Amino acid sequence: MKSLWILGLLGAVSLSCGDVEQGAACTPGESVACTGPAACSGFQVCSSDGSAFSACDCSGGSTTSSTASATSGSSTGQGGGMASSSATGTSSSAGGGGTGGDAPFSPENLPGLALWFHTDAGLIFDPQNPGNVLKWDDQSPNGHQAIANASPGWEPTIDPSAVNGYDAVRCFGNLANFSIAEDSSLLFGAGGFLLAGIIRPGPSPSTGFNITRFFAKGDGTALEMTQHATDALRLAVGVDAVTTSFPLTFPATYRIVLARANAMELHVDDAVSSGPTATANVDGAGWPVIFCGGGSTDIAIAEFIAVKGEVSDTVADQVRAYLADKYQL
Repeated sequence: MKSLWILGLLGAVSLSCGDVEQGAACTPGESVACTGPAACSGFQVCSSDGSAFSACDCSGGSTTSSTASATSGSSTGQGGGMASSSATGTSSSAGGGGTGGDAPFSPENLPGLALWFHTDAGLIFDPQNPGNVLKWDDQSPNGHQAIANASPGWEPTIDPSAVNGYDAVRCFGNLANFSIAEDSSLLFGAGGFLLAGIIRPGPSPSTGFNITRFFAKGDGTALEMTQHATDALRLAVGVDAVTTSFPLTFPATYRIVLARANAMELHVDDAVSSGPTATANVDGAGWPVIFCGGGSTDIAIAEFIAVKGEVSDTVADQVRAYLADKYQL
């Protein structure tokens, strides 16, 4: 089983500028993400004769997403007063709600923050295929890189202004996912963790080997947050699992999703299910994180947060309030 699962990851292997040899064979015109001088994020393109990739080009590779709104707002919920566009007009998002006059809640201040992806920053687009995403840079202090499948036609794409003016990243097909290299910050062990985000489930999720995965660690038996039914998400920690159903909508809508363990719980909007206290080690040593894996359907993520360690009810509520406030859900 492990060897079969590895095959599903081959399209998501990370490439860096220094790893491409002059004589390496590649597909003419193919674009891949790379890291250039001073750790800049960029891309390189295969030569017309397929003999080698070009030097890493950072001149226009790192770009944030844009929205269709004509009015801009200030979103302080993300920290640093990052400017973003809003489809509903000018607004100020303090996030986290109810902090009693303290500084606005921001994911960047979460103890144990392991991953933070959002479409306001960190997206590296394919210069040969506008709108296709080569890489998504983590905004947590860990600076992870989510490397997209670089096979032509399978790269994740942008869903513009998908969630009240905010873009989202769409992943569809068995190979349209991101891979994040193993790191100590992503080894949750047998301790607690939090996974949260703005997620659009797919209309016809797949099960079995090509199951629709939003987040997975290990060979499919360590830790997974998946969609195994059209109207349900599932959190699995070792042999323990909890499933939460949600109302079907057509077309599918974006939802606030939050999962926690050791005491397992899975929120999908206002619906919540609780499970047993999971004690399995979910490191899945030697395996990358598979992120936004569509399986045979079309899923999308506008923002995603992962925290290593136990997260209190108060902090979990702050995360949910931040997401609800920012995306007006």
